[in-house]
Amino acid sequence: MPVTLDRQELAGAWKTLCAALLAQAVERKRVEENISSRHKQPVHWFRKEECRQRSQARCWLDGGVGVVTFEDCCEALDVEPSYIREKIKKYCQEMKRKPINSKVKAMP
Repeated sequence: MPVTLDRQELAGAWKTLCAALLAQAVERKRVEENISSRHKQPVHWFRKEECRQRSQARCWLDGGVGVVTFEDCCEALDVEPSYIREKIKKYCQEMKRKPINSKVKAMP
């Protein structure tokens, strides 16, 4: 039996998906910048998959293409992409100086 959702439920699901994609990309970028700042050298000793995911997140945040783009997510969340990029950059820079709160957990 097919499940049908109304427009409001679909819109909410789309916004939730976009917010999760954005949060996951920001977390990967934060981790990358935090690692790089601590070691002051290329981080080549991490698993290849982790490095690939961080690189993809950085490219996606910078306007790279994907099934869902950064701009798509910003549009769904009704925020300006350039403003969000600036805030993400500031957040990642601040997180270089202090450890992340242990209560904050990455998206599964």
